[in-house]
Amino acid sequence: MVLKIYQKEQLAKEIVLEHAHIVGPVAYIVAESAGITLSKDGKIKLPPDFELTLKELISGYNHFFGRASYEVSVKILNKFGISTKYFPQ
Repeated sequence: MVLKIYQKEQLAKEIVLEHAHIVGPVAYIVAESAGITLSKDGKIKLPPDFELTLKELISGYNHFFGRASYEVSVKILNKFGISTKYFPQ
């Protein structure tokens, strides 16, 4: 997955914010457990290994919120042109 840093930030932010819109503040806790920090002013911090972080984020949402959550993530991955074959259900 070859993305520029701003694309990685936008992708992660969209996934977190979409889940927060659906399930509330617990979405931020799941993001933090994957190593992503989203500040109140909208800035995002990502760990160096973005691909692993993204897998952990999507897996975390899937674990806690089920298949519908996975589909939300897939919709956003598709928007960025990212194949879902590396992201477990």
